[in-house]
Amino acid sequence: MTKNTNTSMRRFAAKCLWIWGMVMAFVASAEAENKVTIDNFNIKVDEEKTISVYLENSDPMVGLQMDFKLPKGLDFVPNSVQRDEVRLSRSSHSIYMNEVQSSMDDMAKGIKTVRLLIQPNGIYNIAGDRGAVAYFKVRANENMVETSEIVLDNIVGSSSEFDEETGNIKGYHLDSYTAHVSPNVGFFYLTEDSICVKNDGSVKKVSLGLRNYTSVRGMEAVLSLPEGLSLDTEANGAPKFEYGERLPQNLSISSSILEDGRTKLVLSGLTSETLKGDTGVVFSFFVKASETFQEVAELSLDEIILSDNAGHGINMEGELVMKVINSFIAYYTPANDSIQGLRTRYEAAVEKINTEAANVKDSAIVVNAVQEVAVRIEDLQKSVNEAYANETLATVYDEVLAPVVEIDTAIVDMVEMVLDYQQKVTANEEAYTRLTADIAAVQAKLDAAKTTIETDYAEVAEQFMADIAALQEDIDSISNEVKGLYDEVKLTAESQIDATAIEAGIEKVLADAAAALATEEAKKANEEAYTRLTADIAAVQAKLDAAKTTIETDYAEVAEQFTADIAALQEDIDSISNEVKDLYDEVKLTAESQIDATAIEAGIEKVLADAKKAHEGSSIAGVKGPEGAELLGIYTVSGKRVAAPLKGQVNIFKYSDGTVKKFYMK
Repeated sequence: MTKNTNTSMRRFAAKCLWIWGMVMAFVASAEAENKVTIDNFNIKVDEEKTISVYLENSDPMVGLQMDFKLPKGLDFVPNSVQRDEVRLSRSSHSIYMNEVQSSMDDMAKGIKTVRLLIQPNGIYNIAGDRGAVAYFKVRANENMVETSEIVLDNIVGSSSEFDEETGNIKGYHLDSYTAHVSPNVGFFYLTEDSICVKNDGSVKKVSLGLRNYTSVRGMEAVLSLPEGLSLDTEANGAPKFEYGERLPQNLSISSSILEDGRTKLVLSGLTSETLKGDTGVVFSFFVKASETFQEVAELSLDEIILSDNAGHGINMEGELVMKVINSFIAYYTPANDSIQGLRTRYEAAVEKINTEAANVKDSAIVVNAVQEVAVRIEDLQKSVNEAYANETLATVYDEVLAPVVEIDTAIVDMVEMVLDYQQKVTANEEAYTRLTADIAAVQAKLDAAKTTIETDYAEVAEQFMADIAALQEDIDSISNEVKGLYDEVKLTAESQIDATAIEAGIEKVLADAAAALATEEAKKANEEAYTRLTADIAAVQAKLDAAKTTIETDYAEVAEQFTADIAALQEDIDSISNEVKDLYDEVKLTAESQIDATAIEAGIEKVLADAKKAHEGSSIAGVKGPEGAELLGIYTVSGKRVAAPLKGQVNIFKYSDGTVKKFYMK
């Protein structure tokens, strides 16, 4: 150890001696408002536990000292003391804890004394007025076999103030305090934190379990039951118990009623047999509730003492508490209240519908909607009754009652839907009346058009039957659409039919029929005119053909001279014929149509006259063949056929009877 360390230790020891002397010197006073405590606890062999040292002080204190008398089986863990950093800072206080000499009597009992010293570094008060000031550890050894006491004694506190009368430091002598420490041989537990019971005398089981770290041969406990809750009994009046599989046959349960009305339960046997295993249910008892049982209460087991295989009685600290809930009051009644609330609101809703929506209250959609809500309420009632009957209502309460809000909303929605539906139905009826009238008006127009076409335009009526049928289909389609919307109650004041295209179609089919009839009449006139005009053209053509034959026969010797004239006249006839044909193809000929053949006929007369004159002036006029013989042709001496005699040459004339004549034309 170094010199510095030795010096520090000497200073610390001096401080300890100083505060102890100071405490002995001040005037002691017992103040009920000042106390030091520790918690009761359980501990297993070789286990370490941290003990919290609590100071509750109404008077300011700068220092504190106390002795802890640890029972046999419990050891102080050296150097384990720790300050509470909130109430004791390193700069304000020093803290020390160590084992000190016990009295001869305590030593004989195996009791060890440990002293805790809290010394101020100046005149700083311990912070606050309640809570832990220090912590230290203890360890259990093999001698920890039964519940023992830890005694806090010689508890003194010091103040920074002086008593004016004595001149001593003002201090406080605090009352001793005793805590219990039990060997942690295990723990009892109730298998459920809470149970629900019906108040009709139905029985509910309560099971007590044990997790033990040592062998157990018996136990005792005190059972407290709230008013209205009692133990179920056997035929002989004794409480009914159910033994767990952990209990050997020699162990049995007895019970007795204490003066305060609680029931003491004792598990014991005639042999040293112990419980089987180390965990699980030990035994169960049964409770039942009467109509006087309140909504929620607690049953408890306390003063529990466990007996190990060596016969040691070990106190089990604390108590086991189970919440007992009256399911009729806590769950079934509010559930029924909720359902009754739904029924009341449902009945009011139906009354409102019958009053304000009388026109539609008997319609299928309304009847179905009202019935659906009624069924949902009855289904909810059934679910609540079933859950209460099988004692699951407590665990599924929120789930079972979840539909309440939905049904409540459904009732409101039902009324809104029906009232809205009535408005829709009224609007639907009015719109249907108006729209069917509009459709009827369009139908009347089509019927009138059909009658007009079949009467006034009968000759072409067949052509327009398909158009009329298509328009009828359009009207039927609109009518069916309106009827469908009416059946679905979807017609409104804004609903309209769009018959524009149909009405335009009706006007068009009338116009087309009129035009078709006019066309048919025009065709007839065109045919008649064409027949007449082609006859006129044929007459002119016949005149030209006759003239041509005359010239070629009677004026053969000069016929060549008039070939171009005849061709020109033929072109004029063909032109008129083509024009007439074009007009015919275009159906443009009418009764007033005429051909102007005056010029052509004059031309024919003229070409005949000119040919005759040329013939008479020709030198071959006297070249005639035998009676009845036809001129076959005129030829040159070289045998070339010519159309007319050539001037200045010998021309040879051949006739049909074989006669040949020669003629020189000057």
